[in-house]
Amino acid sequence: MITVVLFLFTCIVDMTLANSYFYYKKDGEESPCKGLWQCDTNLDNTVNFNCTEESDECSCSDSNTFVACVNAFCSNHLYPFKPSPCTKDSYIFAQEQTDLTDEQQNPNSLNPSEGNTVSLNCTFHIKDNYKNHQYVVYWIKTENVVSTCVYSYDFNPHDGLHYNHHCNIDAELSKRISNISSEPSAQHNFHHLTINESQLSDSGRYRCVLNVLKKNNDWKVISDITVTVDKRTTTSKPDPVSTSAVPFYVTAALLVLLLLVIISVMILKKKRIKSRDTKNILEQSSRNKNQEETDCSPYAVGWGQETPQSLVQQPNAVIRTNGHNTNMTEPYSVLKFNSIYQSSDH
Repeated sequence: MITVVLFLFTCIVDMTLANSYFYYKKDGEESPCKGLWQCDTNLDNTVNFNCTEESDECSCSDSNTFVACVNAFCSNHLYPFKPSPCTKDSYIFAQEQTDLTDEQQNPNSLNPSEGNTVSLNCTFHIKDNYKNHQYVVYWIKTENVVSTCVYSYDFNPHDGLHYNHHCNIDAELSKRISNISSEPSAQHNFHHLTINESQLSDSGRYRCVLNVLKKNNDWKVISDITVTVDKRTTTSKPDPVSTSAVPFYVTAALLVLLLLVIISVMILKKKRIKSRDTKNILEQSSRNKNQEETDCSPYAVGWGQETPQSLVQQPNAVIRTNGHNTNMTEPYSVLKFNSIYQSSDH
């Protein structure tokens, strides 16, 4: 029982550490596995051969083959990008077939900044002699030789359409990635990927690969794009102390300005009051001076209607001329107020 548990634990640990490799080549290559391995030469995800170093019947050296290095023969299925619990490493050996499509491979590169959107385009037209056959479109990301599947489109005329059937996409990346794909019957096929809010970990080589499952199970790389995500330039954050002090400085400046305005208004008001007082003093002085000049005259002139303090009305004034009294009524009378002009003789 303990042996079985340890075996299963070892398989699980190896599965978490398992890597996948995409070898796109022109000639056959021997299996890199040592000890035990499995082969799928039909690319239908079913194991054809369980091989050992002592076995002479394994034909895993052929081109266009899936190979898995394993700890034990615990599965009859082989998915290069979805390893079984016993898988240590997986390999795809793909031989180029240039006649699959009319398009020529044109390597490209993208250099987005961290946080920006990355657009990966793949467009092709399958030639007539390869149409109406099952085919798979992969978007394969390779970084430091290790490959992962970020998208797959599996079309089978008898079984319909399956998305990402061959992939084990990272959960975090699956939230940021989206695709636009054409219908299988379309004249021109396209499988465009969009990676939103790009991260530094998104850097790598992305290849759109077509695999037509006909006879030799031919492969062709349609798009080859190298993505290098630049680290976002961080700007220095403002000092929280100085930031919090800004309102204080603004308030202090406003208070000083208000104080200056109040002082200016008070000074102007004081000057106006002083000017008005000076004017009043000068006017009063002028009136007093005129009054003094009037008081120096021994006579005052009136029209007969003034009060006795200034003018005395004498409607029946008598003038004696040549020993005769004559009554006269004048519109005004002249009175003598200042005694200094009075004669001692009447």
